[in-house]
Amino acid sequence: MSSLKRSHPHVAKIKPVQGFTLVEVLVTFVIMAVGLLGFLNLQNRSLTAELEASNRVQASILAEYMIERIKSDPNIATHCTGFTPTTFGVDYNSVFSCSSFTQSAAAANTWDALLDGEHEKMGTADMGAPAQARGCVDYQIRTNLAPAKYTVSVAWRGFSESKVSDAGVACGKDEYNVGSVNLRRVISYDVIIPSIDPYVSPPNCADDNTCPPICELDDSCEDVEPCSSTSWTPAGGWITASSGSSSYGYTGHSMYLTQNTTFSGNLEMTDLCLNGHTLTINNGSIKIEEFNCHQVPSPQLNTGNIILNNEDGCYIHDYLGHGHSIPSGVSIQHPSSDD
Repeated sequence: MSSLKRSHPHVAKIKPVQGFTLVEVLVTFVIMAVGLLGFLNLQNRSLTAELEASNRVQASILAEYMIERIKSDPNIATHCTGFTPTTFGVDYNSVFSCSSFTQSAAAANTWDALLDGEHEKMGTADMGAPAQARGCVDYQIRTNLAPAKYTVSVAWRGFSESKVSDAGVACGKDEYNVGSVNLRRVISYDVIIPSIDPYVSPPNCADDNTCPPICELDDSCEDVEPCSSTSWTPAGGWITASSGSSSYGYTGHSMYLTQNTTFSGNLEMTDLCLNGHTLTINNGSIKIEEFNCHQVPSPQLNTGNIILNNEDGCYIHDYLGHGHSIPSGVSIQHPSSDD
């Protein structure tokens, strides 16, 4: 018998399985952490931008509310004189009143509640407005060159520094500074109030016969308009100031006030020194040569007021004949003046 060789089947060699080292695991964790932090930062920026946009939309809605109320009552600024100086919103804790125009007052108080966010709540917190919202309304009266104009502004606190904040808008200015960071956001809208009627200039005093016939020959109604005539004598004649009064002194040449003085009648003197006081003339006129304090005792203040309470009263001086002028500190007031 021949011997048979026995063949053995091929046995494949199995390589040992290799795992991750600790360093590789740590590096993987670091890469994942950096990626997650970047994603979270992006998410945070996205949420902040969304909140900023939401606040701006809310502020626009708040401004639109007042714009519509102004359009329905264009005289709200003149009906309620305290309306435009008031800043409504976070700092306003009063109830606005305007007794003659209750609808205008109601509009102002509703706007204040909206700025406080009271129309939308989360639990007990007011959530219907941007943070620390303030509302302001400015008013420019109508002129012959431009119609009346309202400027409605809403300011609030943002989440990051404001790169551009309109310095020309006063609403909420310097109210949102945290350290050296300005967080103010503000929007403003102009509301033009057109008028069908053409602009009419204020009436001239000559049109309604309110100008004194002697003092206001040019019908200008100016406060310091001197009489054109230096020789006019009023009915009843002139009364010369004299000594012996407790409210003024007299040197024989000059009258000087020692306190605020009221005089009835037509007063005449050479020089007048007001000494910082007010001389009121009731039912009369006044005639002087000049304002001069050189002959009176101290103090010698060439300032003060002359008030003529009678529309027919006249202020006469002889300045031009003596080369003098009215001192800058002297005010002369007359009831016929429209300005």
